[in-house]
Amino acid sequence: MCDMEPHRGAKVPSSRRLQAVTTPELLRRVRDNDPTLGAVRISPELLNSPIMMDALLRNNTICSVTFVNVSPKTVSEATWAKFLSCLFHLPLRSVIAGGMQLPAHFMRHVLELVEYSCGVGRGCKWLPEDSNTLDVKAAVSAADETVGEAASSSTDDLKANAALEFFDLSGSYITESHARWLARTLFHLRSSLRHVDLSECRLGTLGLQMLLLEESSSNSRLTAEVAAVTKLEILDLRWNGVTEDFGFRLFLDSLEMHSKCITCVLADGNYISSALHQRLVDRKTRMWSLITDRRQTRYAEAKELKQAQQREQQAASSWFFLDLLFSVAAESSLSFPSLSLLASLLLTRE
Repeated sequence: MCDMEPHRGAKVPSSRRLQAVTTPELLRRVRDNDPTLGAVRISPELLNSPIMMDALLRNNTICSVTFVNVSPKTVSEATWAKFLSCLFHLPLRSVIAGGMQLPAHFMRHVLELVEYSCGVGRGCKWLPEDSNTLDVKAAVSAADETVGEAASSSTDDLKANAALEFFDLSGSYITESHARWLARTLFHLRSSLRHVDLSECRLGTLGLQMLLLEESSSNSRLTAEVAAVTKLEILDLRWNGVTEDFGFRLFLDSLEMHSKCITCVLADGNYISSALHQRLVDRKTRMWSLITDRRQTRYAEAKELKQAQQREQQAASSWFFLDLLFSVAAESSLSFPSLSLLASLLLTRE
């Protein structure tokens, strides 16, 4: 289970799980679906490795990826896009891409991965396999076109059992187009996201309003329909240079209108009034026990499900052995009567 807790107390993959291992060993574990390898740390060395891409395409156990030191200097956009396309099939619960200052045309591919992995967007659509370059201007402007795709896409194009819960983009630079794109993902009826860290992303007052408010009416994006089903628990917007109360206040008003919604907004480090800041803190205090209880329940359910699956696998292995034994006993009952007797006894016991 990769259930994520809030920033500074985050239950993100531990340093022990993300510690450096030799590339051949990591490739083997990824390719062989090592059940103990739930999280991987992706460096430029791995990004530029075709062997790693092939290993990822064979994997179905990795649920958390952390990217480090990615920039146009360390990897080309075509390679970056192609590598991310190898992650679309994984059962991702956590994507950590904070602090890398990705340019807009690189960021687009991250947002497509997140959009698809949380059940909102369609499958990989980056570029033909034989292309080595991308049109940067087209990639930037495409963000405005893509934000409406999720709403009109057929459910046949969506990821089955999408379960992405934690997305960390902290310390990145988010443009207004990215803010609109993220808004359509965060406040979509199908989104599985629970904790999103956009702290220190230089949103500013306008970027915050793009994220939290409808452009045409300046109403909160948290409509009654969304509030009734949203899974979002923590939206971290600390230290974003917001200088007005308006966006935070309208969004908080909409949160408090819907009693079943437990979403909390973290806003420390912005230039907002002390009264509004206290309202946000008070809401977090009220909702925190509910958030904690739900996480503990999910953890217990996931643990029980995993144990049940292990029991089923063990039972299946046992039946395979018995079937093999019975077939051998039937063919060699004259030569090995004791084997036939053993098979009969086991069948009676079962």
